[in-house]
Amino acid sequence: MPGLTDDEGVTGFSYKRMDLILLALEKSWKLSDIVKALGIEEDEVIYIKNLMQKSEHLRKIFILKNY
Repeated sequence: MPGLTDDEGVTGFSYKRMDLILLALEKSWKLSDIVKALGIEEDEVIYIKNLMQKSEHLRKIFILKNY
């Protein structure tokens, strides 16, 4: 977005916080363990988890069959 300079402008979370949540989710941590370890609200973890699930298709690589 034009003029957006800080990393909390779009999601409300810093990149550092999002990275920690994403790492814990990728390591299959329980929701309660993430909340306790990071000292954050459960809603924040659920929000990031939902973003991750909704954007999964963006992380898949499309490979042409006849390339």
